[in-house]
Amino acid sequence: MRRFRNPHSWIDWTGNRAARRGILWPLLLSAGLAGLWCEASRGQSAAPAAPEDPVIAALNEVRDTRADLFVPHSSVLGDLPGPAELAAAQPQFRELFAAKSPYSIAFTAEQKERLAHRYKHYSFAGNPRSASLTSLGVTGAYIQALDTRGELFVVAVVPGTPADGKLRVDDLIIGANGRLFRDRRDPRIPMGHALYESTTEKLGGKLTLQLLRAGEAMNVIIDLPVLPPYADNWPYDCQRSKLIADGMLRLVLDNESSGGRGLWQALFLMASGDDAALDLARRIIYRSVKDEYPREKVGRSWGCAYNLVNLTEYYLLTGDSKVLGAIDHNRAVLQAGQSRAGGWGHGCPCGGYGEVNCVGLVALNGLALARECGLKMDKRALAQSIRYHARFIGAGVPYGDHNSGLRAGASNNGKAGMGTLAYKFFGLPDTAERWARAVAYMYLQPEAGHAEAIFNLAWDPLAAAIAPREEFAVHMNNLLWYYELARTHEGGLRFFRGGHFGYPVGQTTALGLAYMLPRKKIYLTGAPKSVFAMTPPNATLADAAMHYRRKNWASLKAVLTKYLSDESNEHLDYARKLMDAHERMEANAAVTIKLAEANIRKGELYTARGQLITLGHALSQRRPRITELLAKTPSQPRRPRQKPTFTVEPKATVFAVAPEKPALYEWQTLLPLAEASKRTPEGKCLVYRPRKPGDKPAGAWFDADYKPTGWEQVRGQQTLRPGRQLWIRRALKPYGSLKAFEQLMLMAKDCQGELYLNGYKLADFTAGEFYLGSGALTALKAGDNVLSARIENPQDRTVAADLGLKNATILRFPELKGPILGL
Repeated sequence: MRRFRNPHSWIDWTGNRAARRGILWPLLLSAGLAGLWCEASRGQSAAPAAPEDPVIAALNEVRDTRADLFVPHSSVLGDLPGPAELAAAQPQFRELFAAKSPYSIAFTAEQKERLAHRYKHYSFAGNPRSASLTSLGVTGAYIQALDTRGELFVVAVVPGTPADGKLRVDDLIIGANGRLFRDRRDPRIPMGHALYESTTEKLGGKLTLQLLRAGEAMNVIIDLPVLPPYADNWPYDCQRSKLIADGMLRLVLDNESSGGRGLWQALFLMASGDDAALDLARRIIYRSVKDEYPREKVGRSWGCAYNLVNLTEYYLLTGDSKVLGAIDHNRAVLQAGQSRAGGWGHGCPCGGYGEVNCVGLVALNGLALARECGLKMDKRALAQSIRYHARFIGAGVPYGDHNSGLRAGASNNGKAGMGTLAYKFFGLPDTAERWARAVAYMYLQPEAGHAEAIFNLAWDPLAAAIAPREEFAVHMNNLLWYYELARTHEGGLRFFRGGHFGYPVGQTTALGLAYMLPRKKIYLTGAPKSVFAMTPPNATLADAAMHYRRKNWASLKAVLTKYLSDESNEHLDYARKLMDAHERMEANAAVTIKLAEANIRKGELYTARGQLITLGHALSQRRPRITELLAKTPSQPRRPRQKPTFTVEPKATVFAVAPEKPALYEWQTLLPLAEASKRTPEGKCLVYRPRKPGDKPAGAWFDADYKPTGWEQVRGQQTLRPGRQLWIRRALKPYGSLKAFEQLMLMAKDCQGELYLNGYKLADFTAGEFYLGSGALTALKAGDNVLSARIENPQDRTVAADLGLKNATILRFPELKGPILGL
């Protein structure tokens, strides 16, 4: 019998198949007629019950989802830990990576020799931890790290920055502030904390890096600007957070034409509470505002969902009724385009491969905020969506219409954060807090997620802020390293994985929303209920609200002034909020006019005209000063090409690249895979299998003259269960002259680990084929060689692990002298 994942799946199956066969609907019709007969038989005198609001009914149903997981007492375990105890049991990265004296390391001659030997033949090849370059904080350098390595590689240095003249491309950073990075551990975490502490009074703006340059170990000191320390509960009550937020705002305002995919640009600007930022946010918002909208309810879910969040936040902040038509259009498209289950796919209507919760939960946020704005909703569709997404409350959210995951600490593209905020906006604060507590512990994988992992850092901190303060502090303090490493010398934040969102505006505004939390200006950052989401409490104030919506400013001010002058009137608080909103709008209008005047003086007529036109729409009138300034701008000014004030994307050193002209090389198998040669002497291997956890071969197992006592001789590939590891040694004898060898390539089948040749480490590798650097060739000698490796199975299935080597020799032609280099 077919099993269904949720009740909506049964509806979809029956509706799509049985109904078309003419089987289901006669049964349903018969059941309906029987139901009507039963109702009639109960008596004609019973008054019909008032229909329940479907949205309220749905919210009541999901209110206590997974509430039993948060019961503070267990009949078996007794009292369970509360938020403070749970938070205290988490790793405390700020304490763990605190700088210790001394901050420099006096490398001995023996240490220098050992480090030089270790990296003499090493190839910095493999999978990068980040898909794009990582900024080395405010130093102005850019770095890269590999999945299996504990070092950082300098790949670019921006001229004129603190790192200029101190760091060089190809420097290998092995430690910071006197603490060497641990092998195979992510070096970015201690590096981020070292950057933070170096920019406080504790270290006086001195960042001391331990690095190798051309094989020589040394200390390098970089001078950095000093800021106050982060508060324990940052960004709240934190001067450092405020200064960083102000710097990000200046960068975004200076690069307003570099928005790219600006999902968060207007939100970030509105969240800042700055008048100049609100002017730019209004111009961005008005790009999606039209006089007429198409009747057909089709579109892209991503655009409609984020447009709806931006538009509704703008209306709840300003009360600008000009955007209500756009809000209603995006609402209608989303509600008409949701799936039968209640989710959304990439498009409206939902099609393709079905629900995509990363956009569906944004759409749910937009609809919750549209409901706050007082718009008429399709209540049945909204109730269906509330029930669909409620299955994931308090847990991880899957990609689509699948079972939810409960893995602690597993980030999920910010979807749990999105859901937390949506149910808060629907008026379920307790439900939202339970989910926020789960989000607070999702700090372990900030870069994890399908496609755009930037959603983790854009949404999760906003949701974690709803959790108890101790748990929110764990979330932020254990991500402090990321924010400090992501900070650039221009004042922005750079996301490590790259993707569809550009720097500085797209990435800075996505990551920077967390720094705007203390300002509480928009719903996403904790703003209180807007006066524009409240029902006017009496007829007089309803009249005032109507004047505000219709932008009859003189009438509005007259009504509110008279009402507020009588202290005996009720609901003075509502009247004051409405008057405050009007005064903020007038104050912002004055600032916008000053900005337009300044732009006209600078010759930036395109920007000035946009400011004046959008302000006129927001006020619903052309005031004399606006008309006067518009006359100084041409009707169609040309938009200038803005020169970015941020650094152009640096060029990275490419690791483990193929030869520039592969056609010039002939690849041959130097050491075939053990399975392919198991019937020949080359297929023999010596293997050490650990008998218990933590067991490993004694001594320098990778040296050429090592005596492998206790190792077993086998042939062919080796079976490895998930999470297991073993050590392997294979004999290697190169053929021909080593002078003809141009490059080595490692073949690693279904395994990862570390590779040695004749006692020298060549690489930390992952499964697949990748090129070894030129240093690997110098470790190869004529005659007998020993290839040693520690291999492990990182997968969740048993694998057949195997290793081999290829070599490239340069092609020569008898009619030409020397190698062919000019083709």
